[in-house]
Amino acid sequence: MKTLLALEPRILFDGAALVTGAEVAQDQTSQDQSMPGTNTDAANNSGEPMASAHEADWANSLLLAAPTPSDHREMVFIDTWVEDYQTLMNGIHPSAEVILLDAGRDGIEQIAEVLKGR
Repeated sequence: MKTLLALEPRILFDGAALVTGAEVAQDQTSQDQSMPGTNTDAANNSGEPMASAHEADWANSLLLAAPTPSDHREMVFIDTWVEDYQTLMNGIHPSAEVILLDAGRDGIEQIAEVLKGR
């Protein structure tokens, strides 16, 4: 008799959110500078506490470290064990680097080999 077992929770970390946050922050800064008489302290009338200086410095360092859109490279790993994996390749952006994983070898080892030295 087969039973289903729940897997542990998985988390995917993606740098795209950081880039989006940097773009929003940059747009907000541009708007604040272009609107004379804008008082950012007075604009926070929601009753929410303002970020501390430490939090603001930390957020700014993350935004400054974010790559610009032209700096990113996309790599797509496809396991050739997947049935009709060629169909997956049709939906991948042409600028992305596609790496086909050998179904007979450990996938994690192959990914590590590709990423080594990059």
